[in-house]
Amino acid sequence: MVASRTTIPTWAPRAAYAAILLVDGLAAFQIGGVTGAALVGAAVVGLFVAEARFALPRMVLGASLAVDYALLRALADPAHASPLPFLEAALAIGIPVIALPWVLRGPNLLARWGLWLAGTAALSLLTERYFIRVASVLAPDDIFASAIGVLLIAAATFVRTERFGRVAAALALGTMVLTALLALGGSHYVSDGTVAIDEAARVALRGGDPYVSVDLGRALDDRGLPRDLLTKLEDGDSELHLVYPAASFLPSALLVDLGVDDVRYGFLAVLVIAYGFISVRAPLPLAPYVGALALVNVMALRQVTLAGVEPGWFLFMVLALVLPGRRSGAATGLSAAARQIAWVYLPWLLVDQWRRGRSAGWAITAAATFLAVNVAFIVPDPAAWLAGITSPFRSAYEPLGSGIIRFAIDGPVTLPPRIALTVAPALVGLLALWTYARHRDRWRYGLAVLPVTAFYVAWRSLQNYFMFAPLLLLLLIVEDRPSQEPGGAPDR
Repeated sequence: MVASRTTIPTWAPRAAYAAILLVDGLAAFQIGGVTGAALVGAAVVGLFVAEARFALPRMVLGASLAVDYALLRALADPAHASPLPFLEAALAIGIPVIALPWVLRGPNLLARWGLWLAGTAALSLLTERYFIRVASVLAPDDIFASAIGVLLIAAATFVRTERFGRVAAALALGTMVLTALLALGGSHYVSDGTVAIDEAARVALRGGDPYVSVDLGRALDDRGLPRDLLTKLEDGDSELHLVYPAASFLPSALLVDLGVDDVRYGFLAVLVIAYGFISVRAPLPLAPYVGALALVNVMALRQVTLAGVEPGWFLFMVLALVLPGRRSGAATGLSAAARQIAWVYLPWLLVDQWRRGRSAGWAITAAATFLAVNVAFIVPDPAAWLAGITSPFRSAYEPLGSGIIRFAIDGPVTLPPRIALTVAPALVGLLALWTYARHRDRWRYGLAVLPVTAFYVAWRSLQNYFMFAPLLLLLLIVEDRPSQEPGGAPDR
C-alpha cells in the first residue's frame, strides 16, 4: 500500500525494515530458534545502519536481503545452511553477497541492481525448490538456475549499459518455467479448483452444461484423488458444483481437445505470457525487475503450477490496465469472465475511466464481453449458471486464508462471528474506494493494491487474492510515463 502512493513517505524505509525484522525474524525463530532469529535480526539491523552510513538509496539493502532467500535460510539455520550440493550452495550463498558492494558502487545503479536481483532470485528459487523437493541426481534446473544466476550477477558487476534488461528478464522467466515444469512432472492435482476446471472443460467438449453436470465428488473419484480436497462448508457438507465463470475453463477445453491431460501446463503458459508482456512494456532498466519478481513470487508460482489456480484473469487485467478505451473494457470483461477476483477491481477501473470521461462506453463493452463469453451457458439454465458463479459470495464456506483469520484458525485468537468478517471487508473496501476516488492524485498506483486490502480482514483471504499485486504495481509504475525520470526509470 505504501509503495502504491504517489509520493512515498519519509518514514516508509524505517517501517519496511521493521516489517522485515518482524517477519523474517519470526520465520527464522521457527526454523532455527533463538540463534536463527538473532542472526537474521542482526543482519537486518546491520544493513539498516550500513544503508544510512554509506548514503545508499533507501531500502536497497533491505530489498536485497529480502530477495536473497539462500542467505536468509543459511542465517536462520546455520547447522543446515542449504539443501543444495556443496558447490551450488557456495554459489547461491556467497556470490550475491560478494558481488553486491561492486554493484552498488558502480554507475547506472537501477539497471545493475535489477540484474543482481534477477540473478539472486534465480539462485534463491533453486534453494527454495530443494527445501521442498530434493533432486537425487543433478537436475536440469540445478544447472540452468545456477548458470543464469551467476551470469546475471556477474553482468551486474561489470555491465555499464541497460540494454541487456530484456535479455535478463527472459533468462529469469526461463528459469521459472524450467523449475515449474520439473515440479509439475509426475505430480497430480492437489486442489478441487483445478479438478473443477478440468472436468468443466471435458463436459463442455461433450456438449454438456458444466454448471449442471459437474459433480466434483465424482470427478475426484474418477481421478483417484481424495475427497479431502473438496472445499468444506461450515455445516460439514462440501462444494460439489462449478463456481467459476466460463472463461476459467474454455481455454482449458482447447488444451484437453488437443490431448493435454494436465490443464496446469496451460495455466503456466498464461502466467509466462503475462509476465513476458509486462517485461516488454517495462523500460529497459526495469525489465530485470519483472524477472526478479516472477522468481521471488513463489506464492504465485506454487498457486498456479502446483495448486492449479487459473491465472487468466490476471493476464486480461494486465491488458485492461494498458489498453485504451473500449479495448480496455473488452479486456476487463474477459478478466471478469475468468475469475471472480477480477470483479473486485471493477469499481476502481470504473473510477479511472470516469475521470477520463469514458466510463459509459467502457462499462458497456465490459458487460457485453462478459455476457458474450458466458451466454452459451446462461441460456440453457440461467439459474444454475447464476447459482454457480455467485456461490463464493453466498455459500457458508469454512474460514480459511492468510489474513487475520489465520490468527483464529492457528493462533490464540477466538474465531469471530462470520458476519463480522463479512461486514468488515465490505467497510474496508468502501473506505479504500472512497479514498481512491477522492484522492486519486495521492494514490496514483493504488489500483494495484487497494482493491484486495479488504480481504485481509475477510472470512476467507486466500493467497491467490494477493499474489499478483506486486506485478500490477510495477506495471502501473512503468505505464506512468509522465512521472518517469530521464532514462525511463520512475521515482520509486
